Amino acid sequence: MGRVSPERTIAPASDLGHHEEVSMQIRKYRLEPSAFASTTKRRLGRHLAWQIPLTVGLTFVFILLSSRAQRLEVAWWWFPVALLAVPCLILAPIPRAMKRARKAWDEFELTVSDNVLHLRLGGVPPVEVLRPEVKRVVERKGFGLLVSSPEPGRQIFIPEHLRGFEEVREHLRSWRELEPPSLALDRFLGILRTVILLGSWVASAAIPDIRFALAAGVVLLATVALLMRRVLQQKAVDNRFKAKHLMVFGMFAFVPAYRLAFYLLFPS
Repeated sequence: MGRVSPERTIAPASDLGHHEEVSMQIRKYRLEPSAFASTTKRRLGRHLAWQIPLTVGLTFVFILLSSRAQRLEVAWWWFPVALLAVPCLILAPIPRAMKRARKAWDEFELTVSDNVLHLRLGGVPPVEVLRPEVKRVVERKGFGLLVSSPEPGRQIFIPEHLRGFEEVREHLRSWRELEPPSLALDRFLGILRTVILLGSWVASAAIPDIRFALAAGVVLLATVALLMRRVLQQKAVDNRFKAKHLMVFGMFAFVPAYRLAFYLLFPS
């Protein structure tokens, strides 16, 4: 991997409970190539297991409720079409996405020195976090380390499949104490955002009273704007990933405009 043999010097901890500081020359680390297939397939399987049923179900709900709210008849053939079309739309891009993921995996390069953590990943500008800037180092077993800075979106994720992961882990322990992830809080906030997004989306299309429907649309647009901002703040994410998510959020935001246009063009 083109590493430079490090010269280590161990300094005694000045206070009880402080980790020993490890001094090292600049070293470069890459991901284990053989771990790509198993890791990617496992994560993809978990993702599709909930994405396809959820998307199909929401499509059915949206078609039924929006048609009732606008007093339209829905042809029965819409449902088998949606049942076939939605999974195809989800599965079709996967082969190309796997090729891009493989390229990103092979180009992953983490550079570590005494005071600098530098990530180079194909398709995105390099991300760098200096030792004094480190706000948190969160360790999630089975996944890896997340090194965060005070700047939103400027963070570096170090997978457990990194060659020399334990060495990097011990080095970062001298920077800041490793923290466990706040899984309960993260899951709660994730579920809350999802409920608000999907609830306001369905409500803006399904509520018969246009005033309440537009109020739900305002909540939807505000939620979409916040989610778009979170995506755009991410530094170690390529533009293709950002564009894909922005397009999905834009489709959500289209619903209130469609509902308002339908009301103005075809007032009941």
